[in-house]
Amino acid sequence: MILPEEYIVSKFYQYAGAPKYNRGTNVYQASCPICREGKSWLKKQRCYYVVKKNLVCCHNCGWKGNPVNWIMELSGSNFHDVVNESKDFDNVKIEKFEQTKIHKKFNYELPCDCIDLEDDEQLSFFQNDYAVKKALSVLNERNLLKAANRPKKYYLTLNDYVHQNRLIIPFYDENFKIIFYQSRKLLDNDKKAKYLSKKDSERSIFNICNVKEEIPHIFITEGPLDSTFVKNGVALAGISESGDSTFTDKQKSQMKIFPLHEQIFVLDNQWNDTTSKKKTKALLECGKKVFIWPKEYGKFKDINEVCVSYKMNEFPYKFILKNSFSGMTGQMKMTQFS
Repeated sequence: MILPEEYIVSKFYQYAGAPKYNRGTNVYQASCPICREGKSWLKKQRCYYVVKKNLVCCHNCGWKGNPVNWIMELSGSNFHDVVNESKDFDNVKIEKFEQTKIHKKFNYELPCDCIDLEDDEQLSFFQNDYAVKKALSVLNERNLLKAANRPKKYYLTLNDYVHQNRLIIPFYDENFKIIFYQSRKLLDNDKKAKYLSKKDSERSIFNICNVKEEIPHIFITEGPLDSTFVKNGVALAGISESGDSTFTDKQKSQMKIFPLHEQIFVLDNQWNDTTSKKKTKALLECGKKVFIWPKEYGKFKDINEVCVSYKMNEFPYKFILKNSFSGMTGQMKMTQFS
């Protein structure tokens, strides 16, 4: 099976990590999206597309075969789907087709077709893709690339069945390894929930890797984007309205790394968010300490909106401390919202 070279190259850039092209040898090289290069993703580049031989191979995991098998393995598409998709390119030459059997299964850290939204080569290749343009627009408009507590990377997936055309937000553990992710809706025609989580995976704490010892507080937001503007800001990817059930077992374990840090919950603005108001009351009843938005900031939805409005890269944590309360004091403060 020989597919159009242009089609194969587009898929290589879509699935492989940090791809590069060698004009002298007419060979494309990248990090292998099948084995993720062990622990060397984007550090090693041992996956090759050899144009002359119509061959894709990896010198790390040993995968070797026709590009159509490689595309099928990564996309989940069948043979006929791949052929039909490639027809938008040059003519396809159909030869005898034998599907390679893949025995090894991998637990991907991220959706397998992710684009690094700060990699110039990948952005250059996908510069005309509407979803890529939209993702970059959101990152810039919301000042997420300059936020003081931002994660190392943001990604976009173009072909994942669940998270297609959505911003991928990676959750790193304390060793800076991606163990979870959420995707955020970008396009108006996306009918799925605003945030979706990695399937069949226990929620972990966003930005736990960025917590510093010198600040004896951990500021817990509901969504990950707000936490990127606060030093020692983390997120739970969802906060319930009842005590300890707010945390998963994994998250409880992660918080034990910092037993002496005071935990302060920072929710959306209680002045204009009924759900946030209910959660704040419930957290206070459970003995938690919560940031209560001052009335003069009542027009803002959340931390991100404040930072965008005032062109800030950081939401001062001392301001949070000044307006955080627990116990009866916090419950008395909440009466102003009645």
